[in-house]
Amino acid sequence: MRQMNLFLVVALAWAVMDDRPRAGEVSPGKLAIEGKLHRLPAGAIRIGGWMRRQVEEDAALGWVADRQDQSLRGDWLGPDYGKKPFWQPYLDRKGAPVDGEFQAHWMDGVFRFGWLADMPEFRKLGNECVNDVLAHLDPTGYLGVVPPEHRFNIDRHDGHYEMWAFGEHLNALLRYYDYTGDRRVLEACRRAGDLACSKFGPDGDGGTPIRGSWYTSVAAALAELYRVTGEKKYLDTADRVLRSFDYTKRILAKPSEIDGHSAGWPLVLTAMIDVYRCTGADDLEKAMRLAHELTVRDHLQPHGAPSGQGEVYAGTGPYVNTELCDVFWWAWWWTEMAALTGEPTFADFAEKAYLNALPGHRAKDGDAMSYFTAPNQLVASEAAARTYYPSRLDVECCQSNGPRILPIVAEHMILKTNDGGLAVVYYGQSDAEAQLSTGAKVRLVQETDYPFDESARIGVKVDAGSVAFPLLLRLPGWCRNPRVSVNDRDVPGALRGGTWARIERQWRDGDKVELRLPMEVRVGFWRGAAAYVERGPLLYALEVPFDKKPVDRWGAFEAYPTADAAWNYALLLDPDRPSDGIKFARRDVSGNAPAWQQSPVCLEMEAFRVPDWTFRADATAERPGPLVPLLPPKSHQGLVNVGVWGRHEPGRETIRLVPFGFTLLRMSYFPWCEKDPTR
Repeated sequence: MRQMNLFLVVALAWAVMDDRPRAGEVSPGKLAIEGKLHRLPAGAIRIGGWMRRQVEEDAALGWVADRQDQSLRGDWLGPDYGKKPFWQPYLDRKGAPVDGEFQAHWMDGVFRFGWLADMPEFRKLGNECVNDVLAHLDPTGYLGVVPPEHRFNIDRHDGHYEMWAFGEHLNALLRYYDYTGDRRVLEACRRAGDLACSKFGPDGDGGTPIRGSWYTSVAAALAELYRVTGEKKYLDTADRVLRSFDYTKRILAKPSEIDGHSAGWPLVLTAMIDVYRCTGADDLEKAMRLAHELTVRDHLQPHGAPSGQGEVYAGTGPYVNTELCDVFWWAWWWTEMAALTGEPTFADFAEKAYLNALPGHRAKDGDAMSYFTAPNQLVASEAAARTYYPSRLDVECCQSNGPRILPIVAEHMILKTNDGGLAVVYYGQSDAEAQLSTGAKVRLVQETDYPFDESARIGVKVDAGSVAFPLLLRLPGWCRNPRVSVNDRDVPGALRGGTWARIERQWRDGDKVELRLPMEVRVGFWRGAAAYVERGPLLYALEVPFDKKPVDRWGAFEAYPTADAAWNYALLLDPDRPSDGIKFARRDVSGNAPAWQQSPVCLEMEAFRVPDWTFRADATAERPGPLVPLLPPKSHQGLVNVGVWGRHEPGRETIRLVPFGFTLLRMSYFPWCEKDPTR
C-alpha cells in the first residue's frame, strides 16, 4: 500500500508539472508588432559540434555545477547557508544575504540548459528548483531573497539590485512556464506581477519611487506577462517602469553620443524591445536604433562587444576592458532585433560577439569566466582591473550571464518566417524540426565546422513527398562573394553579404543546400596606428603563453606570462595592401580537447620583435601606459610608427595568430612597420 501511495503521489506531481494550459484558460495579449521571424518550440533545435561541447563544459564542468556545489557548503558561505532553500542560499562572504541577481540568472541558465540544450539532468534540476521556489513562495507574491524589513527600500543600493533580481526571477519563471506550461508557475508569476503593479503601476500606492536602469528588468517581465495573459495592467505598469527612468528621452535628447553604464544600456534595450512589441511606440524603436548606432560607432571593439572599462563606456582601444555582461545583453538584444525586424545585420553583430568576446572571457576548459577582459591582455589578475578568472565574484552577474548566451543562440538558429518559411539565422552543426503553417513537418540538418570552415551544408528532410516553402539563409555582411547551391546547382541571381538568400521551391526529402562564405583576411587600424587582423567573423590574436596562479580551491586563478613569453611584435604590412602576405593555415587538434583550447586554424604573417617594448607585471590595466605602452618607445609621435625602423627591417620572423576565443593572455592590436614590397 505504501508503494502504491508513493506511486500515486509521484504520478500526480508529474501530471501537475507537465500539464499545459487548456484552451481558453489564458488569453494572450495582442501585440502591436508581430515581428518578422519567430521561434520554434523549445527543444526543437539540437546543437552539435563545438557548440555542444562548449555548452556541456559550461554546464557540467563550469559555473552551474561549481556554483551549486558552493551553495550547498557552509564552509564557503558562512553559518546561515542552510536557512534558505537550495536555489537561493547564495550569501556574500560575510554570511549576509545578497539581493539575488545571481540566483535568478543561475536558475534561468539551468532552464535554458535543460530545455534548449536538451540536457535531461538540468530539466530535472530545473523542476527541483521550481518546486522549491513554489514551496517557499512568499504570501505577498514577492520573488527574491531580500528579507521583509529591507524590501522595496530605495536607499539600499538605490533599489537597483533588489528590483533587478525581482524582475529577473520573474523572467526566469516565465521562461520555465514557456518551456513547460506549468500553470502553478504562471499563477506565481501573476501574483508577483500583481505585487509589482501595486507598487509601481499607474494605480499603485505611489510610495515606492522608481530609480535606476535595473528596474527595467521588471518592465521586461511584466511585458512578457501581458503577452501571456492579456491583462493590460501588466503592460501599463511595464510602460510606466520603463519610462520612469527614461533612457528613451535621454538618448533622443542627446542623439550625437552615448555614455553611461555599458551593460545598463542593453539591459534597458531588452526591456524596450519587449514593451515595443506590445505597444508599437515609435519613440522606443527610434531610441533603440539610435543607441545601437552610437554604441557601434563609438564603443564597439573588434572582438564584437562594446567597451566597459569599470562598467562604463570608454571608447575603443587595445587596453580598454569589456565586461562580460556587455557581451551577454548585447548578443541577446541583437538576436531579438534580428527576429523582430528581419534585418540580418543585427545577427551579424550578435554572431561576432558570441564567436569572439564570449570565448575570450572563458577559461579554456569552461570552468570560470572573467569579469573584464581586454583586446591586449598580458596579465589576468584581480589587481589588473579584475581581469582574473574567479570562482565567484562580489558582482555575480557576469559568471551567470556568460554561459546563457549559446543556449539563446541555439534557440534562434532556425526561425519561422511570416510567409510560412524558415530562416537559417546562425550557422553551426545542428538538427532542427519545424512544423510549417501548412501543417507539414520539416527537418533542417546543418553539417558544418563554421566559423572555422567556409561552408555549411544543410540537408532538408520532409515527412511527405514534397513541400513548398521559402528557405532564407543569412549572408553575413563581411562576405563579399557568397555562393548558394541546391543539389549541386547554383542558385540564380546576385547574392551579397548583409542580406538574405531566399530560395523558393518545392522541397523534396533529401535535398541538399550548400552555402559557401569565402573568408578574406582583413586588416583594420585603430586611429591609423595599431593594426588588428580578422578573417570572416573572427578576430585573430597572438596567444601569449602563461602560468596560472591558483586563488582558491574552487578553481579561481590569475595568469601571468611565462618568463620567455614572446609578445612584443610589430607587424610588417604594406599600407596599400595590408592583407597581402598573410597566410591562412589549418592545424591538427585533438578531438577530445575543450571547445576553445586548441585552434584548428591560424594566420601566419611576418613580424619582428621590439626588445625595448616591455611591461611591468605589477601595473594595472586601468593605467595601461606602465603596463604595456600602446606602441614601442621609438614610435613616431607615440602613435603612427610607419617607417620608424626603416624599410629593411632586421630580425623578421613568422608569427602565428589564432582566433581571439582561443586566447587567455593575448595581443590583438599591434604596432606595425611599413613592409618593403621589393624584398
